Amino acid sequence: MLIHHKDGFKKSLRVKMVAKLVIFSALVVLVAAYKEYILKENKTPKEILKAISFNGTCNECKMLITRFAEAIKDPKKIAELQDLLRLLCHETPYEDECRVLVNQLDHFIEKLEPYLKNPEKVCQHFRLCSNRKIENFHRINVIYGKKNVDEESAHDLICEECQFAAQELKRTIDDEKIQQRLKRFISEEICSHLGSLRGKCDLLLEEFMPELMEELDKLLQNTKTFCVDIGLCKRSVEPLIVSKNDDINPPKGNNSNILQTENSFVKPMNEVTSGNILKSENSLTCKACQDALSKVKARLVDSVFQKVLENILYQKFCQKLPYEKSLCENLTMTYMPKFLAWTVVYLNQHDICKECLHTLCSEV
Repeated sequence: MLIHHKDGFKKSLRVKMVAKLVIFSALVVLVAAYKEYILKENKTPKEILKAISFNGTCNECKMLITRFAEAIKDPKKIAELQDLLRLLCHETPYEDECRVLVNQLDHFIEKLEPYLKNPEKVCQHFRLCSNRKIENFHRINVIYGKKNVDEESAHDLICEECQFAAQELKRTIDDEKIQQRLKRFISEEICSHLGSLRGKCDLLLEEFMPELMEELDKLLQNTKTFCVDIGLCKRSVEPLIVSKNDDINPPKGNNSNILQTENSFVKPMNEVTSGNILKSENSLTCKACQDALSKVKARLVDSVFQKVLENILYQKFCQKLPYEKSLCENLTMTYMPKFLAWTVVYLNQHDICKECLHTLCSEV
């Protein structure tokens, strides 16, 4: 009696294993068959028009579920799938059980179909949505694979990576401790080298830093707009024509290669001139600003300084992440040079001292 019970249990377990194998094989073959079908018919499912873009693990999962749901609606594809799986059954040690399950494949698919009506729920069940760790590894994987994609898809990837980096930057600058570290770093690495102007530099830093962080936070509220403005994302609509009465100064000359930034970032900076420090000793204050700006640009293009900055971020920040240390290091090495290069480009194209202290520097 016990022997029969064990044999029955083993057989049941064997059937379950074969069932899982058959269903998984069915998913893979159906998706491949349906892809071939839509290529031949020159059709694209309406809900997966964005399949060529790099939209993250959650969207890719939903795309595959949608494709599978479309494929199982075609009886011919189901029949072809059953024929293919019957051939695969011959390669398994449980050929008879496999054939029984394949013959009932339409029954399994019928039971599975109601769950496919909500692809997002299915992907959330597999923990492929709102899972930051998987998403980050997916992004790194896509970065290494981008050399094999076409130009348009690569541009979509760059746009998405820019938004990801902007979101991480916003999360970082919202941290008050990091703001204090940044202020201390600028004071020690820049202001300390200005000699007699160090006191002015520190005072400007105290008044200017909160304003800068506030404006930077506003600038990063919409990461897509930010990336469009710096030229890493395509503008989906034509920009509005600004009337002459608006307080915006259009750039002069040929600006086809100039990175455009919103004036909402520059205009509020003029309000800094209301501080007591900027109202006195106009020429000296402006000179301190220009000297500090020159020091900043010289540092940013210095490869040794860039390496030091990367090491500081890695030692002070990445080392404190137990599970994402290597990911943090990869992101730092990937984005730090690009961010510093963009900063230098922006500083070269905009006279920050005149834009922030226009009433003072115009006299110098």
